[in-house]
Amino acid sequence: MGTREWSSCSGLPNYRHLENEEDRAEIAKFWNVDVEFFPKQRGMFQTDIYHAIESGQIKGLWLIATNPMTSLPNNSRVRKAMEKLEFCAVQDCYEDAESTQYAHVYLPAGTWAEKEGVMTNTERRINVVKPISPTPGEAKPDLWIFNRMAERFNRDGRVSFPEQVPDEKFPIWLNTGRLIEHWHGRTKTGKIGNNNKYSPIPFIEITPDLCAEMGIQRGEYVRLVSRRSDAVVMAQPTQRVPKNMVFLPFHFHDYVNRLTLGLLDTICSTSLKDKFSQTLRILTG
Repeated sequence: MGTREWSSCSGLPNYRHLENEEDRAEIAKFWNVDVEFFPKQRGMFQTDIYHAIESGQIKGLWLIATNPMTSLPNNSRVRKAMEKLEFCAVQDCYEDAESTQYAHVYLPAGTWAEKEGVMTNTERRINVVKPISPTPGEAKPDLWIFNRMAERFNRDGRVSFPEQVPDEKFPIWLNTGRLIEHWHGRTKTGKIGNNNKYSPIPFIEITPDLCAEMGIQRGEYVRLVSRRSDAVVMAQPTQRVPKNMVFLPFHFHDYVNRLTLGLLDTICSTSLKDKFSQTLRILTG
């Protein structure tokens, strides 16, 4: 009954519709959330999802207490769709559910007698469920798993600067930005001789004090290593950066995009690639 009362089928509770502005406003007021939190149209039904996987529109799937390998018709087509997924997480109280064979991650969940909550029975009566035993092993109640995943998404999807700071392994700030002679990815300016001659290759601006500590000479190539990847660039000593920071122009996208975060700043929603909230270390020799 959750599909109708609590909208587990991409709509709003109690037969209200996302496409209806009044319905969105009513639920937003009742839940005390911004009405813009809601999408203005429903998502896909379960039967739509597997066609979207076939077309490549959906590349990842999180299955929760459902087993499409046994519940959907045209099993061979569903199987081929599941095989095409780049990532699949299965959250279930039974590890041997048929869909688990396609899971990259299995999340063990508790059964109804191992968690607290409510359920709607076939006569539309709301029942409170109290656990009669704790979840076994590593299994957890569904709500506990949802909350932990939400914390991960909140942390990894929209972060502030208090998130990545220099430490013993990555002690140097990485700052990126523009040069006067280039524009973005250098699609045009990189082909204009008069522009390109001033900055033809990727480089970092680095303070002479840090160069002296690390034995780096002007024009020497160094390896920048971040938590994501690495890049080899030329060192250019300058007094325009602090000692614990290097500046790498983002016009050299093959290099800077290997090192930087694909995340957004919490306040202005701009890419953190444009900011110095990422760290790295420098290797020489």
